[in-house]
Amino acid sequence: MPEWKDILTSLVTLAATFVGAWAAFRFESRRRKTEEDEKRIGAANRALYVIYHYWNILEQFRKEVLEPQQGRQDAWLNLAAHPVAPIPTDRLQTNDLQFLLQAEHADTYVALMLEEERVLLALNLITARSKLVLDEVFPKMAGAGVKVG
Repeated sequence: MPEWKDILTSLVTLAATFVGAWAAFRFESRRRKTEEDEKRIGAANRALYVIYHYWNILEQFRKEVLEPQQGRQDAWLNLAAHPVAPIPTDRLQTNDLQFLLQAEHADTYVALMLEEERVLLALNLITARSKLVLDEVFPKMAGAGVKVG
């Protein structure tokens, strides 16, 4: 028959094992959460950079191309055509930003994707207009004897 000391030792060992396992689980859980938070912060910072980059491209186009022609009736024709249109070097990483789809941030994710589509549409319109003016309008005007530029 086991003595009470043996039973107590077994119970203490069992309790210590439980506490150790619980502490290890908590530590690992905290480490994973910290790692996940760091990934999310990194993704959010990269998204901010991309958004700033988009804004910078469009703002530069507005200042250098649109503002000088503002108020003119023939502004569309006189806007500078760009043989090489501005192209964003980075895009939003949708997989990295999927954490925003959680209940309270779903509208932020949707807004980011919508704004990226708008920027890309604007840049495609700039490219299409420049191509039209350079490839068709200016050659026809020059052929008709109209001074271009």
